[in-house]
Amino acid sequence: MEFDTIKDALFALSLSQINVYSGNLVTINYSVLKFFIPNISIAGETTYLPTNNIDHRLGALKENQILIDILSKAMRMVSSREFIAISEKWQAS
Repeated sequence: MEFDTIKDALFALSLSQINVYSGNLVTINYSVLKFFIPNISIAGETTYLPTNNIDHRLGALKENQILIDILSKAMRMVSSREFIAISEKWQAS
């Protein structure tokens, strides 16, 4: 599913219209605070970006602890090569 803005995507996540949002931690935190977006929990952490200066996370509804646990475990299992391939596929041009 595609959204025009991060705000739209995070509200969709908050309203259970999507299950997961992947993005930069700083941007997610800024948007959640600026637009008062409730019900989002940050899960997982990656250290695979080539420059290692972007903190990339996944978000899910707080009530969906099973999904949060699965995402956290899955992100720990992704190799740096796999993460770069996924990032290149989904990042904006």
